[in-house]
Amino acid sequence: MSSSRSRWYVVSAVLYLASGVSVLATVLFGYLFYFYYWQWRGQFNEQGRYFHEPDAVVFHDEAVFLIVPTVAFAILVVVLLLGAKASRRKAHGV
Repeated sequence: MSSSRSRWYVVSAVLYLASGVSVLATVLFGYLFYFYYWQWRGQFNEQGRYFHEPDAVVFHDEAVFLIVPTVAFAILVVVLLLGAKASRRKAHGV
């Protein structure tokens, strides 16, 4: 195996690893978005707050912005996987 070919295998492996970490971040932020906003979305008052009495917790409608990192990491996963696929092709000489 040539040095150039070996390098592309390493690049591909790093991209796959980074995409795996990005998938975990997507799931984490998606869960936070659901937990802090989505399930309470219809119950916020005019000030953007909802008091959940059983748990004595106040939820804020600003939590809707948790969708931004969720979508950003999901896009990053796609980009990294496409990059990994391209580097894998380059390693195989296709």
